[in-house]
Amino acid sequence: SSREGWFGHMGRIDAIRLPLLAPDFREREIFCCGPDPFMRAVRGMLDAAGFDMAKYHQESFAAPAVEEIPAPFSPPAEDGAAAAVEAVTPIRFSLSDVDAECVAGQTVLQTARASGVRIPAACEFGLCGTCKVRKVAGDVEMSHNGGILDHEIEDGFILACCSKPLSALEIEA
Repeated sequence: SSREGWFGHMGRIDAIRLPLLAPDFREREIFCCGPDPFMRAVRGMLDAAGFDMAKYHQESFAAPAVEEIPAPFSPPAEDGAAAAVEAVTPIRFSLSDVDAECVAGQTVLQTARASGVRIPAACEFGLCGTCKVRKVAGDVEMSHNGGILDHEIEDGFILACCSKPLSALEIEA
């Protein structure tokens, strides 16, 4: 994995990690760049910690327009009414020991969430790389925006937020 050999802190910054990583954070100027939900969380954390928000600066990067997210799959009505049958693709989340069905148009991340599989995600536009997972088997259509490197793709990684299955998949998640 790309994290092998790294023994430093990992994970999102939070109110416990902040003073451990930067004990003098209240005396610093803080610059933040990222998706809006991330920056809102950082602002809220700093404000709650008594940080002088006049020394907080942020820059947002724009993401592509949000596509309409398909509704989660629900089984056809049992009252005999004719219901449209949606195509589904099986996904195996091997580390979680979960087998799921991805409804046509849904991403790997949406299917994971609907199946109770936790894949971390931040921007959900293929920019940040937080949802990077290894694809063990199968093919996907991935429309990312720079959150993954070519050599990572060659090594079998995908961004779950912007990958849609083209065949049955096995994912390390």
